[in-house]
Amino acid sequence: MTDLPEAPASITLSVVTPRGFPSLLTLREMTGTALIAKVVSLEKKITELGYKPQIKPVYGAKETKPIEYASYPCPTCGSKVTKGSTKDGKHFEVCETRKYNFQTKQTSGCAYIKWG
Repeated sequence: MTDLPEAPASITLSVVTPRGFPSLLTLREMTGTALIAKVVSLEKKITELGYKPQIKPVYGAKETKPIEYASYPCPTCGSKVTKGSTKDGKHFEVCETRKYNFQTKQTSGCAYIKWG
C-alpha cells in the first residue's frame, strides 16, 4: 500500500443510489480549486446515473424532502416549475421564481400556479 499525504481539501457527498441505498462519496484534492472541479464533474455524472442527494435534517428540524420539478418550463416566464402539496394534501405546480412572504401575506415573482 502506498502512503499518500493528507489532502488539505476534501468533501463528502451524501447520496441515495438509484435503488434507494444511502451512500457517502468522499473526494480529496490538494487544492480547493481542483476539488471543486471534481465535485462539479461528479455531480453531473451521478445525476445522469439516477443518484439523488440525501437530505439530512439538522438536529431538532423537521425532515425536508428534495425539490421535485415538473417536466416542462414555466409557460409564463420559462423558469423551472416545482411540484408541491398543501398540508391538506392538495397538489400544485408553481414557478420557482414565485415567492410568498408570510409576514405581508403577499406573493412576488412569477404569478404561474396550477392546481390539481
